[in-house]
Amino acid sequence: MNIPATEQGCLSQESELHKTMQDEEKLISYKTRIMADVDRKLRDRISRRGELVKLIVLILRTVDLSTMPLLEISSDIQDLAATSVMLPAALHKKLREVAARRHSSMNVLMNSAIWFYTTDKTFKKKK
Repeated sequence: MNIPATEQGCLSQESELHKTMQDEEKLISYKTRIMADVDRKLRDRISRRGELVKLIVLILRTVDLSTMPLLEISSDIQDLAATSVMLPAALHKKLREVAARRHSSMNVLMNSAIWFYTTDKTFKKKK
């Protein structure tokens, strides 16, 4: 199968990121649905495909999940982008525990963290 050089570079970077994260700790595949507005804000902050998971993990480790405001997520499936994120096991566990304490879902927590990170002036976009 012939893969264009530009895509090979992306695939290579994703593989390296995945391998690096695997070396650090066990990863858990988390299937989530991200609100369209949140997805746009997230993707505005990345320059390559392979950076998406890295940024989501950074956001979840940076934002105070216990106190940030929670979004209300529409049940309209067309407003949500389905994606899978490989989360470190410890971060997945923390996300699950905080969601339970806040009587929310992991999905709402993840969307809220991304929204908060991308809109709060404390976390300025690097150029």
